[in-house]
Amino acid sequence: MEVHRWNGAIAAKAIDGDGGDEVLICRGMLLLLLSVLVASAFCVLGTCAASREADEFVTCTSVVKLKNNQDGVRLHSHDVKYGSGSGQQSVTAVQDGDDVNSYWQILADKIARISEGRVY
Repeated sequence: MEVHRWNGAIAAKAIDGDGGDEVLICRGMLLLLLSVLVASAFCVLGTCAASREADEFVTCTSVVKLKNNQDGVRLHSHDVKYGSGSGQQSVTAVQDGDDVNSYWQILADKIARISEGRVY
């Protein structure tokens, strides 16, 4: 599935703390900028389990993996452990497609007002 419409969005990643369900966490404006910059180089591999059909749109709250088809790598994020507990995230590209830290959620910018059914 390719993304044909992209709204300014704040990306979030899925964290699997105990091997169970994934928890989605908002990451902020840095990932917004990063997601917009890589959107042209990456294509969407899939959305959340509820909407796997090829004709589905990527919408607010969609969960996706982003892949660079040319290099065969996926956008990936994980906590960076510096001594002070800075809470920063490292965003890299990895070849492992099954890592839970490679899931991203599309969320609307807090400033934008999103109407149900509206397409950007």
